[in-house]
Amino acid sequence: RIKRFLSDFNGNPSTVEDVANDIVRSIPVIGDKLNDVYNGRPALALSSKLSWANATMKLGCLNIASPMLNYMQLVNIVTALDSNKYPAMAMKKVFSPHGFTELDKKILEESGVMNNINMSSDAGGYTQNRRYDKIKENKLYKWLITPALFEKCDLQMRQVAVLGAYYQGIEKKGMKIPNGKEISPEAIEYAKEINREANFDYSAANTPELIRRGSVLTQQMFQFQKYPIMQFEFFWDNVVHGTNSQRIRFLVPY
Repeated sequence: RIKRFLSDFNGNPSTVEDVANDIVRSIPVIGDKLNDVYNGRPALALSSKLSWANATMKLGCLNIASPMLNYMQLVNIVTALDSNKYPAMAMKKVFSPHGFTELDKKILEESGVMNNINMSSDAGGYTQNRRYDKIKENKLYKWLITPALFEKCDLQMRQVAVLGAYYQGIEKKGMKIPNGKEISPEAIEYAKEINREANFDYSAANTPELIRRGSVLTQQMFQFQKYPIMQFEFFWDNVVHGTNSQRIRFLVPY
């Protein structure tokens, strides 16, 4: 099981994907060309294109509700931190022009939050899809049609979680900054943990084995099903088994 997990985590082709690749290669006329263009993994490439199309239709295409819904993750952040003060402080930094200090930027960089995989990511972070250069050339298409606005809102909530958790760790939880250092490694790890807990990790590392085992097939079937699973896990850990103040912070907004 550990070997299978490491193989999935590293993005190695599974048995299901190998079978799917063979089927694609057997398509008359275009099969070999697809195989060559996508470096021997045409099934993954086609799957990621389909995932991108699904994400665009559900999270983009002038759908303002989807990116705005991302801001409801603030409820999770407030609940996970069991505090209003630190999320509010972080929001002021995130939503203010030039709100980040140099220390804030270093904290965000150290946390790796800019590279987090979100719900719109195709194939759990692994892709053979080549689309980004053309999209960057057309800003109107990018912000109105693609999930770029959704991804922007998602990133803002992740930044709120990281900064709020970091400063709470320093000020309230006694996490020290080592001599000669600017940043506390302990507080950074705490910030990463809160971000994963409140905003979720959509990478292969946090994907149920059933979805990983089915490779390109189950990635299509369950592309948007990770969120309700992880939201239920958050509810179970932080509300059902949380403190009374956490229950209030989570349930009252709903």
